[in-house]
Amino acid sequence: MKNILILTANTGGGHNSAANALKSYTDKYKCNLNVSVVEYYKYIDPQLSKLSSTTYEICAKNLPHLYKASYNIKNLTPNKESKFSRPILNMKLKGLIKEYKPDIIVCLHPTITPEIVNLKKHNNYSYAVFVLMTDFDFHEGWLYPDVNLYIVSNNFMKLRLLEKKVPEDKVYCYGIPTSYKFLEKKEQKEVREELGLIDMTTVLLMGGSFGAGKIEKIFKKILNSSLDIQIVAIAGKDMSLKKELLKLSSKYNKPVQIIGFTDKVYLYMD
Repeated sequence: MKNILILTANTGGGHNSAANALKSYTDKYKCNLNVSVVEYYKYIDPQLSKLSSTTYEICAKNLPHLYKASYNIKNLTPNKESKFSRPILNMKLKGLIKEYKPDIIVCLHPTITPEIVNLKKHNNYSYAVFVLMTDFDFHEGWLYPDVNLYIVSNNFMKLRLLEKKVPEDKVYCYGIPTSYKFLEKKEQKEVREELGLIDMTTVLLMGGSFGAGKIEKIFKKILNSSLDIQIVAIAGKDMSLKKELLKLSSKYNKPVQIIGFTDKVYLYMD
């Protein structure tokens, strides 16, 4: 039985959702694999995990122009091998390898890959490094020397990797993992009853795990429309957004359901 170690990062909910989806499939279909999911920064230091998560959320929501500029700058510079000269990190990662004894490490965040590749190279570990690119567009940050295999979400990304001289036999277009629950379709009327919704045309509005994007502005425009619809707005972990949406909805007579973070998105999308 092979040991598969999936390393994710708590920057938004997408990386963790993809990681847990992979594990859920192997658990459900009894694959002959021992799969473990580890939040990389939390393993290194719980405070580092909180810092990286908070910083990402603040930048993505409140400083989008700065975040975009940083993203674009990093996309102009190909990754180079970094000097592995951080003894504390080195020690922590050696502990990770000793604990999980992986045959394959799957990296779901671009900042994880360099450390895992360097650790392997400088300590003669034998594990393979897979990179699962949880994006819909190409970014240089995902590319790194000595990665054994890339999994991408679409053919455009595959072509971009081939342009970057990544061998074709190292690139697989499998999409971004989602929970198998999205495949388990239910009758729409039954789902609406379960979720406490009216059986009528429904608009679903959401912006990821922390309610990013112009949710409030879009919500207000829909409320002001003449459409005979009900609105479901998912605010994620942003309690202030949820409070503001509730306040707005009280001024209109459209049927509205406003919720915070939920693990039932697959039902709402039905």
